[in-house]
Amino acid sequence: MNSRQLAKRSSSSTNGILLTTVFWLGFIAFVQAYISYAAYTCLIAGTYDWAFVSLLFSLLFLWTSGSLYVCLPLNLYFHRQYRTERNFAKVDMVHRKALQALKKLPFRRHPAVVSTISNLGLLRLCQGHFESAEALFLEAEAYLLKDKRFRTSDSMLVVLNNLAVAKIRQNKLVEAHLIAEKAQEVCESPSLRLKRKMLAAAPLGLNAAISLRLGEYEESISFAEKALQIYENEEPLKGFPPDTFNQAKIFCLIGMAYCQIKLARESESLLSYNKAMDLMKNHPSNLNTLCLEPLYMLASQYLENGILDKAEELLELSYQIGMDEPFHPDSQKILGCYEKLLSTTNRQAEISDMRSWLRPLDCRLIS
Repeated sequence: MNSRQLAKRSSSSTNGILLTTVFWLGFIAFVQAYISYAAYTCLIAGTYDWAFVSLLFSLLFLWTSGSLYVCLPLNLYFHRQYRTERNFAKVDMVHRKALQALKKLPFRRHPAVVSTISNLGLLRLCQGHFESAEALFLEAEAYLLKDKRFRTSDSMLVVLNNLAVAKIRQNKLVEAHLIAEKAQEVCESPSLRLKRKMLAAAPLGLNAAISLRLGEYEESISFAEKALQIYENEEPLKGFPPDTFNQAKIFCLIGMAYCQIKLARESESLLSYNKAMDLMKNHPSNLNTLCLEPLYMLASQYLENGILDKAEELLELSYQIGMDEPFHPDSQKILGCYEKLLSTTNRQAEISDMRSWLRPLDCRLIS
């Protein structure tokens, strides 16, 4: 798939979310207006009993659907901002205030609230606030478990996947493995196994990441290869931005390259590296702070093995990402690794310039 086709698909995905949002908000507003008009008409006609019944229906409908007036536009805002501006602190603030308002308003906790909570958790994950992200994903999971319809849904799988990532980043590998098993059970449910086969790659990717951190490199490669096979052979899912799966493929390829170089299989590692670089260069919207740790790990290992040109390419990419989030914990690691590379290649004079973007205060916090 070329870049023009991807851009067209990304645009159509965003437009699909916009159309869905407009449709449901219009439908809710129409029903609410119709019931309110019926109550007003009955009141004018003097049929007070029917007016009272209509008013009750109006209030009941507002209670059940009121949260959608907040969650649906917020979901659209998230999808537009997440891969464009990447000002995670700004989008985080909007989501946080919206959730505070929803908790104070007398509305039923609609399942759409889960997407808002989950999106806020993802924003915290992107900012490096892993404990906070974990708490939000657990809250979203608790919401979904209350409704049998969502216990084996793609929404549950997304939440479990992100929760496992938050656990992995805190080195809670046993808990992350248990969550990956839950995700696997969700994938094997009839509702997902037949119609949404591509989602089966998610728990495989989680197991690949867990095995990598445990030093089980052969197992990690095996899991990553199985995940990539699903991503390559299955049709993209409607309702999911294409970049979601491209980013997952990048993670698998970088993880494979890392495991292969640890196993002294340099030629295989470079092959996986080249595939990952092609994806990253062709689809730059995939590059955000979630990529920092795998990029750092592979760059550090290549540096240790003397593959300096590849290490520098990885660090250049990481550097560009880290500039937008200088307080992310992985940004500090990137700086340290980059400094080591410059020292190794006798370019110490570039170190001070390389570190110049690390400001003592984030200007966005002031504004």
